Amino acid sequence: MNQRKNLVCQHLEFISKKMLAEGREVIREFVRGRHGIYALYQNGRLYYVGLASNLRNRLTQHLKNKHQRQWDRFSVYITAGDSHIKELESLLLRVAAPDGNAVRGKLPKSENLRSRLLKEVRRLRREADTDAIPVRGPIPGRSAARSSRASSKPDKPKRRKTITLRAYYKGKRLHARLRWDHTVLFQHIRYSSPSAAALAAVGHPANGLAFWQYQRAPGDWVPIRGLK
Repeated sequence: MNQRKNLVCQHLEFISKKMLAEGREVIREFVRGRHGIYALYQNGRLYYVGLASNLRNRLTQHLKNKHQRQWDRFSVYITAGDSHIKELESLLLRVAAPDGNAVRGKLPKSENLRSRLLKEVRRLRREADTDAIPVRGPIPGRSAARSSRASSKPDKPKRRKTITLRAYYKGKRLHARLRWDHTVLFQHIRYSSPSAAALAAVGHPANGLAFWQYQRAPGDWVPIRGLK
């Protein structure tokens, strides 16, 4: 069984600048060659957030550079790895917006849902407005032939959306498509349900809602049991 790895393995919080000077050697041993996130505070207020592959050097630099008079306490969060600390720094910068940081954090691999939110709100408004408008009869003076021609025009078929699915079985990644009618297209065969497609994939009965996954957000694949 895989054990979950903690992001933060050690930390120091709200240590005074004076303590950094007096216990320099001890603190140096704590952070020597370690990577993680650090924060600088002035009068209890967050002033600066940064990340470093060598925390000792960065803290020492902030005792001498342009920020030296802008902080009186610091915190250090030592991470078990460095795969997510850049993203963590960006998240802190976007949430806290410290005065000392000139650059706002970027989340290049995250989908911004703002445009989708606005689109859905506009759609809901249009539907509400349509429901409030009374249905009218034929327009006076309009010829019967013209009405007949208009009514005889075939409706354009609506394009149905499908959802990409994936699953893993014996180290192999499988792909399928979930259709609007809840059927599943797997290896060019249409199955009546996700469980039927899962049975075809693994050769024995399986819970299709747990077996198949969909991408809820970029890189975030979850079981389709929560899909509405």
